[in-house]
Amino acid sequence: MQNTVCQSCGMPLKQDPQFKNKKIPHNQEYCSFCFDGKNFTQPQITKEEMRNQIIDIMKSKFKIPKFIGKFITRNLHKLKRWSN
Repeated sequence: MQNTVCQSCGMPLKQDPQFKNKKIPHNQEYCSFCFDGKNFTQPQITKEEMRNQIIDIMKSKFKIPKFIGKFITRNLHKLKRWSN
């Protein structure tokens, strides 16, 4: 079964530019921002750093208030990358 969200950042995979480009094979678990096909793009990042990064991107690119970003990322710990 294919995941519907990236198992690192939680972004809907259908929003991934790589997913939209049918010529490029799509990873079934991670978006192209988190995984380059062989390795994580930020292998040393912590779960909390990832959460803060997502919140900052949501605020700067989409004008989403920080408290909503915190709400959206509340289940980050349940994703495969962070479940250990």
